[in-house]
Amino acid sequence: MKKLLTGLLSCLCVLALVGCYSQDEKSYEGLDEYENLSKNPVVQTVKFDQAKSLLTEGSGVLILSYSACPWCQSAMPVVDEVAKELSLDHVYYLNVKELTREGENNEYDQLVELLRDHLVVENGEPVMYVPDVFAVKQGEIVGHHLGTTDEHDANEREMTDAEKEELVKIYTELFNKTK
Repeated sequence: MKKLLTGLLSCLCVLALVGCYSQDEKSYEGLDEYENLSKNPVVQTVKFDQAKSLLTEGSGVLILSYSACPWCQSAMPVVDEVAKELSLDHVYYLNVKELTREGENNEYDQLVELLRDHLVVENGEPVMYVPDVFAVKQGEIVGHHLGTTDEHDANEREMTDAEKEELVKIYTELFNKTK
């Protein structure tokens, strides 16, 4: 009987640990595709519903991005670095390439509608470009930054130290608006 109880407790402990590990892994899903992101990022992957909740009733930082975007590759490590410097618990990352774009639950269109006042307008319609980093306080967007710096062309080169410093300053000011 004692062996049976010990065996059951061991199994429960292993299952609990596996469950925790899987849950943590899921929140970092896709981040391994960002080449220069730290091994222990505060950036966490979220799904559309979580991002929508942040934008409508939460407080924090949301980055809209996807890993094949060269500007996103440049921005993501800086977002993580600044968040750590400011002791933020997390930054939410939404991979815009994974949003549904058809049917009743068209997440892309819903997100565009939520962000309408903060997006670039082309031909009279709001258009989502990335990376776009949003600061949200109590369900209100209090600031955002699109791209990296004006001088940086991620298709041609990495950011210079001066450009990175400029982006750090931009993100620091932006993230402080969430406090």
